[in-house]
Amino acid sequence: DDDDECVEPTPVMLFCRRLDHPFVYCGTLSYVAHDPHRIPIRFVFGLDHFDTLQASAPFQALVQAAQAAITATG
Repeated sequence: DDDDECVEPTPVMLFCRRLDHPFVYCGTLSYVAHDPHRIPIRFVFGLDHFDTLQASAPFQALVQAAQAAITATG
């Protein structure tokens, strides 16, 4: 039976960018939860190295841009 077979976890990596800007590698993610009853299905992941990422200037630029967009749309 194939259900008993162990499956190696697949690394999930996050890359983000602002329009017309280069991609920023935001690190690896770990599975937190999912909701199979929601359409579309919802997955929740956590950033593995958030403390290190916070010190990254390119990541901070993404966060600031997102905060400015949220503030602008009210």
